[in-house]
Amino acid sequence: MLSTLFIDPGDAGRGNACAWFEGPVLVDAWFERVFTYSAADARPPIRGDLVARWSSARGAFDLVVYERPQQDERSGSARPRDLMNYTRSGCLLAGAYAGRDGASILEYTPHDWKGSEPKPVNHARLFDVLTPPERVILGGDVTLKHILAARKKGALNRWGRAGVSYYPRNWDTHNLLDAAAIGCFHFGRMPRTG
Repeated sequence: MLSTLFIDPGDAGRGNACAWFEGPVLVDAWFERVFTYSAADARPPIRGDLVARWSSARGAFDLVVYERPQQDERSGSARPRDLMNYTRSGCLLAGAYAGRDGASILEYTPHDWKGSEPKPVNHARLFDVLTPPERVILGGDVTLKHILAARKKGALNRWGRAGVSYYPRNWDTHNLLDAAAIGCFHFGRMPRTG
């Protein structure tokens, strides 16, 4: 069975959101950072989280898929410098796992997998296609409550801002939802709309 890692890149906060699929089924989701250093650093930082995760039961991946961020024209979208940092972070993690496992790498842009659909709308569609055990991996009823509230706020505002802005501040589960949605799109469980 094909083992695939999907990465929604992030640099700030908790780092990259990862979703692991065995075949078309979501089996785990987590945040992971790749620590880098420059030539000016005396020595590289300790990469305990990455080393611990690599030595864990998470098996070898056959395919690593990452999102290559792109500029969104709506107000509130990330700055170009931030997008470059997200891209770098996602590419480094994808390359690290692909190098470890000899996996192939594939990239999607947000436009490829979700079109112009706002995050909360896409996440609500995601929850519709997930099985109950997959929903639990992503936070279950608590997560669904945040998705539905954000979807309602966005609709009332006619989606005048970037979709992420309708979620509570510092609630980063939306990144795990994106990683899982990329996986569901990839396996044909959730077609792109718009």
